Amino acid sequence: MNGYLNCEDLIDPVVTFAKSPESYMQYVDQHPEQSIKMGVTF
Repeated sequence: MNGYLNCEDLIDPVVTFAKSPESYMQYVDQHPEQSIKMGVTF
């Protein structure tokens, strides 16, 4: 153990900015069990 947390899979899914409205509805509103934290790339 090095004292650091492994956060590699903490932000999942990561979607493009163009797909963020649909992804928000899918992963946050309708099926929150499918994601931990949604990331958006620009």
